[in-house]
Amino acid sequence: MMSTRRFLCLFALLLVSASLSARGGTLAGTTRHDTWLIQESLERLSIGGTVDFQSRKVDLDQQGLRTLKARVYSGYVGIDLTEWLNVFGTLGQSEAALFSDDTYLDNKLKWSTGLQAGLWHFDVEDPTFLAGRLSINAMGEYSQYKSADSYEDISWREWFASATVGYEIFVTKLADIERYPYSIAMYVGPAFSSLSGDDNNPIHNASFSQDKSVGLAAGLDLFISHNLSAGGQLIYFDDTTYSVSLRYHF
Repeated sequence: MMSTRRFLCLFALLLVSASLSARGGTLAGTTRHDTWLIQESLERLSIGGTVDFQSRKVDLDQQGLRTLKARVYSGYVGIDLTEWLNVFGTLGQSEAALFSDDTYLDNKLKWSTGLQAGLWHFDVEDPTFLAGRLSINAMGEYSQYKSADSYEDISWREWFASATVGYEIFVTKLADIERYPYSIAMYVGPAFSSLSGDDNNPIHNASFSQDKSVGLAAGLDLFISHNLSAGGQLIYFDDTTYSVSLRYHF
């Protein structure tokens, strides 16, 4: 005869096994064919990466002008809400220096969110060797950055906006879609910024803000194919910030 204790243990083991089988287990649950939501297409999605080399003159409390330098590495995800409006976000790391050009604090979190809008365009067909698209575009972005080590902590945030005039020289015939490069886009226009931050260390805690808030934004995008582009951007306020990027649009 099976003792009562052994019977109860066996019964409990059977209940646990049945429960695990009903749930499917952790690994088994990842291979289900049916899901709650179905994504028909990724054509509204863009992904990529950017490296920024920032240099900005800032007014530090009671210490005058200083140069805030930063190296920023971030990933990018964008979604087309409409054909002319894109919402995007970035996530990455930033390292910064405020008192020394060659001693950067450690990488800490950087993130941003923003909008890009195509406001107007006109297709130019003649002369044919310059056939392309003249456009006006706008963008706005809010960013937060942080860099720190065991001694010092630098954090800053920025509201940034630009309005640019662009011209894209592209392939006009569908038969040439595989030609390299697919198109070249150039743009330039005014930029606006509101940047402020804090520098904290055992000697002092100070706030800073940008010296100039109106500047210039310019850039060039080389479309390696109709959905893959490599770009470079230059932003000038009172010093030069430049970046390189890679984007893939599904």
